[in-house]
Amino acid sequence: MSLQIKRALWPVDPIDAMAKTINDLREGRVVAGDCKSDSLPPKWLDFDKYKRGQELLRDNIFAALFCHAGGLMMLVNIPSIHKPLASTCNSSSLVACFQRYLQTLIHVRTWYETDIFDEKSEGFRSITHVRCLHRKIAAAMEQQHAGDDKKIGQRRNSSEDPSKLITDPDVWVSQWDMVVTQFAFLGLMILYPNTLGFTHLSRQDKEAVAYCWRCIGYQLGIDDKYNLFTSDDLHTIEELCQSIKTEVFLPSLTANWPDGLHMGKLILESIRNIVCGLTYNGFAKFWSEVLGIRYLVRLSPADWLSYFLISFAFRTRIFSRKPLRTGLNRLLMHSVDRTSRRSMTIYKDLCVRDNKGGIQVPSCPFAAHTLSTG
Repeated sequence: MSLQIKRALWPVDPIDAMAKTINDLREGRVVAGDCKSDSLPPKWLDFDKYKRGQELLRDNIFAALFCHAGGLMMLVNIPSIHKPLASTCNSSSLVACFQRYLQTLIHVRTWYETDIFDEKSEGFRSITHVRCLHRKIAAAMEQQHAGDDKKIGQRRNSSEDPSKLITDPDVWVSQWDMVVTQFAFLGLMILYPNTLGFTHLSRQDKEAVAYCWRCIGYQLGIDDKYNLFTSDDLHTIEELCQSIKTEVFLPSLTANWPDGLHMGKLILESIRNIVCGLTYNGFAKFWSEVLGIRYLVRLSPADWLSYFLISFAFRTRIFSRKPLRTGLNRLLMHSVDRTSRRSMTIYKDLCVRDNKGGIQVPSCPFAAHTLSTG
């Protein structure tokens, strides 16, 4: 029997109808990820606040993209996210991952640099394209699994061991999936601003950044009811982010699901072509310490160097100094542009690695949190 997908309805007052707990957000698991809203500016749009958030993200683009990369590496350990990505074959090899996530980086950059509500802008075209891709993936997954014998309501909670997930989600690319993706991009920055290079941001600044991502979510089809950043109160957003981290991301990561870990490493290995000196183990160790869990892999000298460089950059408050922050931003953007120009050469190198067996992921690298998160 086919599942009747519930469509999200736009509330009269988004603030009154918004999700206030993670259980409210989880109701979005049975709601299609695109609520069919138009792309016109919403009535609640505060354009000055949106532009302020954009400005702050551009001014902190190095640290912001670092947080995005860490969040994506963790996000793919969630089965309802991993399976649609795997089905496209765009995350199955180093070459495919490099192409996909270089484009993701370019998309996000345009969202920060141009007006996503202006139909003539590059940002509007980009976000409309991504929204269309989400709809196509959802439709393809529904068609692919239409004949499966599954009972609605028998799916396991997404915070359980992913390897024990015995049923598919009720809705592919649901509002819930969109919410946890929002968290992957911005939630860690909200929770750990002092550890991730945002010490210099005021409370109002962080609210503006969250507001910008509320607008991005709106343009991607997230219902105001489920948008992680609908609230005007930063404390409410922080509580929701903390719940998602504790109940979803940490259990998924420490479950050490091989497929999720493999895709996460593919993403990081592809990003290494943009950021010289970055290693997966050094990156993973740093994020493990941020999250308060253990990373059990023995690090090589190159891994330790990568870890210490990351730690030095983010724990010595370099990013609170405008000249240094600006210099690192420019260096990264230059590297992105250079990588785009060299993409064919990089493809060839990655093809060689793929043909030699690709990457190997150590078994059970993450252990449940025994360290203090500070």
